[in-house]
Amino acid sequence: MIIRSHWKPKFASQYISNNEGQEYEIATFEGGKRRIDLALPETPLRAGQFGTEVRASVFLKGGSVQFTVDTVAQLPQLDAAFQRVREEARRRIIAGEWEPGEAYYL
Repeated sequence: MIIRSHWKPKFASQYISNNEGQEYEIATFEGGKRRIDLALPETPLRAGQFGTEVRASVFLKGGSVQFTVDTVAQLPQLDAAFQRVREEARRRIIAGEWEPGEAYYL
């Protein structure tokens, strides 16, 4: 079976342990193009406001995905967006503020 995804791995994974000693992997991915803010109505002025999807997926080491942190950023802010989703994933792991299978948006 072939699984296709528009998410492409970006940068090396980072590993972090929570307060209970469980180890997690934070992997970052670059996705496709998407409107910057889907909550805003589509207008001619906003029609060109697209960015690249950025995701940090958190895996229990050697296991399945636990949760994701997603955002959309334009090209000049792409590196900062990758850093921000990694930091948010790390913060949620350490604080224990996450639910299995959830997607958190920045």
